[in-house]
Amino acid sequence: MNFRKKMRRGKVGAARRCMHRRIASIPAALLAISLMALGAACSRQEPAFAEQISHSDSVSKRDAVQTDPAAVGQSPAMSPTEAQGATTQSASEEVQGSDIFAFVPEGAVIRIERRGDLDADGDIDVLLAVENKSADESAPRSLVLLRSAGSGTLEKAVDNPDAILCRSCGGTMGDPLADISVKAGEFSLRFEGGSRELWAREYRFVYTREVDDWLLEGVVNSTLDRINGEQQQSKATSSDIDPVSIKAFDAAITDADAEI
Repeated sequence: MNFRKKMRRGKVGAARRCMHRRIASIPAALLAISLMALGAACSRQEPAFAEQISHSDSVSKRDAVQTDPAAVGQSPAMSPTEAQGATTQSASEEVQGSDIFAFVPEGAVIRIERRGDLDADGDIDVLLAVENKSADESAPRSLVLLRSAGSGTLEKAVDNPDAILCRSCGGTMGDPLADISVKAGEFSLRFEGGSRELWAREYRFVYTREVDDWLLEGVVNSTLDRINGEQQQSKATSSDIDPVSIKAFDAAITDADAEI
């Protein structure tokens, strides 16, 4: 083989070796470029990510303040009986307005709070079902009626310690206090309980301006046999019952009266 052919072959071999080195170096170069690009992207994202974490922390702290009972003037108390459909609340769990604080004794909780024009004078009054947290389950509970005295203030008009049935008076169904409903010039107390035979009693009191009092105007007594499905209902109006003031109403005694 002559000298020129050897030179040409040497040049071709050198070119091939150079090309192989370039091809072999491409992945490393690309990898380096990719790592540099990734690092730059991460650098750009770090401030936004830090801001997002800061925002998340602030949201979490805000939600904690909103849900922490101590942060909204509340303290852990007895759980409301939500299964009975009543808006049962304790004074420390959820208070509709600070205007009622002065009328809730220390150690007491509000089971139900209702607002409405109870004496039909155009002002908003308040009705509270109150119980002592330390009282026995067989103890009756109070009904407190707060009347508007003008200028946004309230005054106590009724404080009946026997108007609400005890927590154990509902039998196997639990707390019998189902609801308190308010309309203009009147309100109703509803109790439910029983076992095989379910019972429900609703007492309607109407404001009477002549005596400046709320008198018992109607009673609805319902029963349901859960085995055979038999239902019964009886009603009594003011013409069937003696007028009873809410101040003297005793739910336990009235429930025991078979004539009603």
